[in-house]
Amino acid sequence: MRLHWNRVRRARGLTMPLPPTPRKRPLGPPVLLAIDGHCIRMRSDAEAAYGSWDAFLDRLAEVTLRVIEDCTDARSSILFFAEVARIVPDAERADLHRDLRDRVQALRDERRAEGLRRMKKARNAVAPRVTRPPSILSRLFRRAA
Repeated sequence: MRLHWNRVRRARGLTMPLPPTPRKRPLGPPVLLAIDGHCIRMRSDAEAAYGSWDAFLDRLAEVTLRVIEDCTDARSSILFFAEVARIVPDAERADLHRDLRDRVQALRDERRAEGLRRMKKARNAVAPRVTRPPSILSRLFRRAA
């Protein structure tokens, strides 16, 4: 179909479309994940950017928790993990998923405990206990002094 279209245009003397540009070979593997301005293509890129694999996973847990909390769509966290999982080989993906899930849960528990501590501190500092005046029943039935 395309060849016929070009022949008709050439026969009628119409302008021809530009030929397709040759595709250049990529210089390296594709960028799998961009986090904090670092382009992560392989595990070595993550280790170079964050110093160690554990430091990268800690930062990734923070970002994952923010994605989970900010998004209303539950699929976005799954899609985010699918992007992250492409960094490691297939055999290690289940371990990465467990490790990342445990780190996110620990971070979530830590933030929740910190929030509870702040609420308790604010409640004790701001609102001291106020004594109420005795009710009418307590005045009627109290012992005579």
